[in-house]
Amino acid sequence: MASYHRAFKVAKSKKSHTIAEERNNSYAIEMATDIIGNEARKKLELVPLSCNVIQSRVACLSLDILEQVISHISYQTCEGKSL
Repeated sequence: MASYHRAFKVAKSKKSHTIAEERNNSYAIEMATDIIGNEARKKLELVPLSCNVIQSRVACLSLDILEQVISHISYQTCEGKSL
């Protein structure tokens, strides 16, 4: 789920999906380690943020949005409402 949140933020920024991999998460990981402890560090390091993962998550989110729009349009058409 965390990688989807990150992918959403990357997509929202309208920048290349490679930015997530290029950005250094070490500061966030260090802060979490200082505040919460080493368990948080271990969990944060497990979040996949490679180029391919972010690209596939953005594609998945885009497909989901497209399916929702098509479903909404189909529903509106079935109900006899015009757009």
